[in-house]
Amino acid sequence: MALARNVHRLGHLDLAGAGQVTVSNGHAFVGHIPNNNHIGTSIIDISDPHNPHVVATVTLDSLSHNHKVRVAGDIMVVNHERNMSRIGRRAEQLPTVKRALTEELSRSPTSAEIAARMSVSEEDLRLGEEFEQRGYDNGGFKIYDISEPAQPKLICYHKTGGRAPLRS
Repeated sequence: MALARNVHRLGHLDLAGAGQVTVSNGHAFVGHIPNNNHIGTSIIDISDPHNPHVVATVTLDSLSHNHKVRVAGDIMVVNHERNMSRIGRRAEQLPTVKRALTEELSRSPTSAEIAARMSVSEEDLRLGEEFEQRGYDNGGFKIYDISEPAQPKLICYHKTGGRAPLRS
């Protein structure tokens, strides 16, 4: 059974999970979700749609990703965001859950009790606590000169904030 009518694949390129895609001037600019290779943005030459190829990648530290990308002329703007922990946004609930359990139990809860309340494993809880204690101050956006798409040049990294380490 056909998945789409009147759509034919012209080319193919395997990339790490992608977020936003912007096409400009014969290139596709792909912002990536967190991935093992720490690829933030891929710049792909699509001038020959049958043979797309990556001409540049922007890599990031292991704590960050940039899944949004916009292009205007020779300027590329990408977000710079914190990666999530293995338990995702539930890590942000740790202080609230600990307080609630402390009140309910009239004592400090065990890791097993906290993990059960949050529906996570004790190991994921431990990793989530470590993740939240690190904090993150790299949030913001980066602006690149892409007049030569194969050689993006960082013009500006504007930090907009982040997260202080969570307190229990």
